Amino acid sequence: MKLLYNMFLYLLYYILVLSIQLLAQDQVKTNVAVLDFESQDISSYANTALSNIVRKEFIQIGNFNVVDRGNMEDILKEQGFQQTGCTSQECIIEAGHLLGVSKMISGSISKLGQMFIIDLQLTDVELGQIEKLESEKFTGPIEQLIGPISNVTKRL
Repeated sequence: MKLLYNMFLYLLYYILVLSIQLLAQDQVKTNVAVLDFESQDISSYANTALSNIVRKEFIQIGNFNVVDRGNMEDILKEQGFQQTGCTSQECIIEAGHLLGVSKMISGSISKLGQMFIIDLQLTDVELGQIEKLESEKFTGPIEQLIGPISNVTKRL
């Protein structure tokens, strides 16, 4: 009987240790940075505001450590890196290396008549390739782009 009791305690201990290890693995967050959107026919103020919404969405998801926009600009400036016009994969990956992140989020917002087209991409800096692309179209005033940007960010 005592042997059965000891085996039960050992099994319980093993399950507890395994559960703690699995929970600890789940807590590892991915370091990401969000570049300001490339945009056409959109003010720089609106562009910055919409890029910040993507940053906030990634923070709220909870699986990411997001580099603060101000810190990101300071680091890139120190390295003599121009964020403006950084649309090529090589540029995005270089920025990711300079920032010390494993993932970069970049994208664009285009306006075609009354329609906005939002394109976001997740780039794996270490592998040097696009991991995922998401897109969404929206017709309406720019103030109502918050919902579509939130949707496309969550899908990314």
